[in-house]
Amino acid sequence: FFDVVISGEHIANLKNTDNYLSEVARVMKKGGILILTTPNLVSWLNRILIFAGRAPFFFEPLLNVSVPVVSVLRSEFPKGEMLPSGHLRLFNIDMIRKALAVYGIKVIKTYGVSSLSNKLIKGVDLMFSIIPNLASGIIAVGRKNG
Repeated sequence: FFDVVISGEHIANLKNTDNYLSEVARVMKKGGILILTTPNLVSWLNRILIFAGRAPFFFEPLLNVSVPVVSVLRSEFPKGEMLPSGHLRLFNIDMIRKALAVYGIKVIKTYGVSSLSNKLIKGVDLMFSIIPNLASGIIAVGRKNG
């Protein structure tokens, strides 16, 4: 059994998150720590995009071909030549807390991180990463009950 389990950008790509979280909890020692990262469905940018009638970043309707979510100043994201990363599940902090609690893991701290690389919005993304609920990426730290 492990004192620390790190799940970096996995949970959003899985069809069966229940099996995954069950296995994560099984291999953790009681009192063990989980560090989980995932894109944030309700980031500052996604709130703007949805308000404008657009799909959120990290939402991928196709598995084999990228479909641009946004086109601004002749720039598209994601670019057509990029393959989708395979996001099937999108989370926010509230849903991470609830999903982990089902498997006996309590979220004890959350952090916001900037995960957007576009030069036009990187600075704004860094500013919003101070507020975890608005950040483009989430780090959740949980402790297994016991």
